[in-house]
Amino acid sequence: MKRILLPLLLLPSSVALIVGLSSSSNGAGASQSADRTGSPVSSGTCANCHSGGSSVPGLSVQLLDNGNPVTSYQPDKDYTLKVTVSGSEYQRFGFQAVALDAADEQAGSLTAVSSGTRVLTLAGRQYGEHTNPVAGGVFEMTWKAPASGKGTVKVFTAGLGAKSPSSSDGDRTATNLLTLNESAGSNVSNSSAPAMLVYPNPAENLLFFGSEKLKDVTVTSVDGRVVMAHRAATDKITVSALPAGLYLIQGSRADGSRVSARFFRS
Repeated sequence: MKRILLPLLLLPSSVALIVGLSSSSNGAGASQSADRTGSPVSSGTCANCHSGGSSVPGLSVQLLDNGNPVTSYQPDKDYTLKVTVSGSEYQRFGFQAVALDAADEQAGSLTAVSSGTRVLTLAGRQYGEHTNPVAGGVFEMTWKAPASGKGTVKVFTAGLGAKSPSSSDGDRTATNLLTLNESAGSNVSNSSAPAMLVYPNPAENLLFFGSEKLKDVTVTSVDGRVVMAHRAATDKITVSALPAGLYLIQGSRADGSRVSARFFRS
């Protein structure tokens, strides 16, 4: 029996490159199941595959409330998350973004709005990204803020400037971190006590009470539980052991009157 040998077809390297680009041009999440935002749970950024450009593209990430940029959110409210990638050196633009809480889990929910934008889920977290790189570089999504008590949310974003439609040579990546604090108007247990000044707010370690000392200090969580109590007079407390979120603090002045304030543990 005679064997028939077929010639091996070799693709030129330029053709192989175009095939590789086509498989990932619709976003790292869809094509690679990868987080490229530079977040704590990511496997790098778009720079893993795209580099060489002479200038970093501009990358603006805004949370808009009726068109106005804000840096804090009301729980359960809908906002517009707007990502703008720009640069005269580049022909097309892409992005990927994720909103995470202090535990690096999904915070709120995303819905794609603008053309060329999608939302997909990777490892239990929602990501917004481009469907195909676009010339305009503007991507919009609706972000529904999380429920009360989530605390500080961080939006990690990577933006891509693509120089050529058929090659990753000359591309460049930028990253952006947008920090959003939960609004102090959230539904923490209400108090009729007069307001007092506390700082820094958000607090990471020590929380100070201005120039006065307070006694019988209590800290209450959003679900009404007393999570900290301090009886002796003091002008500060340590909050580093508290989970990130919104709290109500109350204390008694020297004359016996009670005062209160809301603060964030970052």
